[in-house]
Amino acid sequence: MPLILSVARRVRREHIQILDARHGRDYWPTILAARWSGVRPKVVLGRHLAKSPGSWLSRRWLLSQCDAFVAVSHFVAKVLREGDADPTSDNPERHYRPPMSGDFSRLHVVYGGFDMDRFQPGEASGQREAWGLQPQHFAFCMAGGYDLPHGKGQRVFLQAAARVRPELPQARFFLVGRGTLRATLEADIDRLGLQGVASLAPYSHDMPAVLNAMDCLVLPQIGTEALPGVVIEAHACGKPVIASALDGIPEAFATGGTANW
Repeated sequence: MPLILSVARRVRREHIQILDARHGRDYWPTILAARWSGVRPKVVLGRHLAKSPGSWLSRRWLLSQCDAFVAVSHFVAKVLREGDADPTSDNPERHYRPPMSGDFSRLHVVYGGFDMDRFQPGEASGQREAWGLQPQHFAFCMAGGYDLPHGKGQRVFLQAAARVRPELPQARFFLVGRGTLRATLEADIDRLGLQGVASLAPYSHDMPAVLNAMDCLVLPQIGTEALPGVVIEAHACGKPVIASALDGIPEAFATGGTANW
């Protein structure tokens, strides 16, 4: 409540014309701050997840309380309009995603922006040396958080690595990121006999260097995915990508005309 009142006062004092909320927990505080400000700024809500808001109240009323609702991909817009069901999936979060209700003329698709001055082909020998790569090595990498229960499919990545290794002895496999699955992934590396060829690389704030150091990005997503920016960034750096064909992932390929199914 103090935050809502503080925002309302600032909107009124500075005559702010647009309030934007990007995360579900911020939707209703933003709406209330706009209403209580007394100046009624435009309210824009954004959806960066491939599912509708979690509560029935939000699914039923949010569209009527905002001026625009932005989906970051056409797949996200489809979920918000129609819902989505994948009852045979091994991942429960994919079984059923209910739609929203309301005036869908307020729903718009706007892709996220990327800094193409940063994400472009470049030299990354220092990063490859830090990973212990030799010139003959081919580095398959995943980049992203790996929190319980599933991460972004890191365990599937390691299972695939175990199958690829006998056919491609020079392959190396890296999981770049951090998360609560760390102990499980380390155990998987031992169980699958991937010691010395697969490893967990530290979280990095320099993603252009990471992407340029790898030879191929892999995204074996098994959960939900609105629009994977890492796919677009990897393509901008001139790297091939292997990814699951689900949710908004195909759109990330299509935006650059790089799809090959």
